[in-house]
Amino acid sequence: LIATIADHRPNVVALSATLTTHLMRVAEVIDALHAIPDRPVVLVGGYPFNISPELWRRLGADGTAVDARGAVQLAESLLA
Repeated sequence: LIATIADHRPNVVALSATLTTHLMRVAEVIDALHAIPDRPVVLVGGYPFNISPELWRRLGADGTAVDARGAVQLAESLLA
């Protein structure tokens, strides 16, 4: 995943976690994305982020949204 992102250089990467047990892997991916030069904006979403609204900050993401529409709006504002 990280190699593909580094090769294609998207402006935004959105990650979703369905369960709290997925959070360790999400954190690992975010850490790896931070190592990419000119890294993409990293957005996260899913149940764990809905029940703990500040969790995205602790994991190092750039933001969170409760749905795809909100993620698009947030991405647009972060890239503006």
